[in-house]
Amino acid sequence: MEQMTATLPKVSVITVCFNAVKDIEATIQSVISQTYPSLEYIVIDGGSTDGTVDIIHRYTDSLTLWISEPDKGTYDAMNKGICLATGDYINFMNSGDTFHSPEAIKAAISQSNGEDYIVGIAQLKNSNALWLPIRQDFTFSEVCRGGAVNHQSSFIRKSILKDGYDISASIIADELLFLDKVVFHQASYKPVNSIVSIYDTSGMSNLPNASAKIESQRKAFLMSKFPPRVLDDILRLSPSKWHIYQRKARHFLLRKMLRRYL
Repeated sequence: MEQMTATLPKVSVITVCFNAVKDIEATIQSVISQTYPSLEYIVIDGGSTDGTVDIIHRYTDSLTLWISEPDKGTYDAMNKGICLATGDYINFMNSGDTFHSPEAIKAAISQSNGEDYIVGIAQLKNSNALWLPIRQDFTFSEVCRGGAVNHQSSFIRKSILKDGYDISASIIADELLFLDKVVFHQASYKPVNSIVSIYDTSGMSNLPNASAKIESQRKAFLMSKFPPRVLDDILRLSPSKWHIYQRKARHFLLRKMLRRYL
């Protein structure tokens, strides 16, 4: 077993939470039940006062380490976790989200070949709906408007995360990191055909009035990459055409997934 573990990439799972007494235990249990042998688990609490820390205390023997202190928001807390992580890959399974099964990490990593981004499928919480990762040979039109990959179902090389997330992009810093690293800096990417996470849809990006902030943050990022006239052409892509692109990408991966599970 020790020899086999030595050949596997080490995965650091990081859970970020704040006043999450109703959700934190299910998240912790889903992580510590993983059968993947080369795993560390880090919990970053933002100074909770609702009993979350009491629950974390119950599981200290199963955690690699944990801290509880104020932060500047979710991505700041995630950056703290990155600094503490020692794994080859990092996964963020934040409070309210869970792994789909005890085999989730093992199944995803076994389908990879050392890529920088390994991304599986997410099942939406309390639903049968699936969030499928974008196909491997995607076009820019398919990823420039978001929704390409689910963060909770992603395993990202720590070297890719060395500079952390841009905390000024308070809602979609994870999406913008994918664009920056995979699209603009050619980091390698592998979508895998297994369900990794159960995704809590009540997160920041799904809050009322979040869509305007998301569009503003996405446009600011794209403006840093393209001249204004080029960006204008990109953003003229009609919604109807964009939905066609999305459907094609999702149907492509859904057919592959069904062959595996049915």
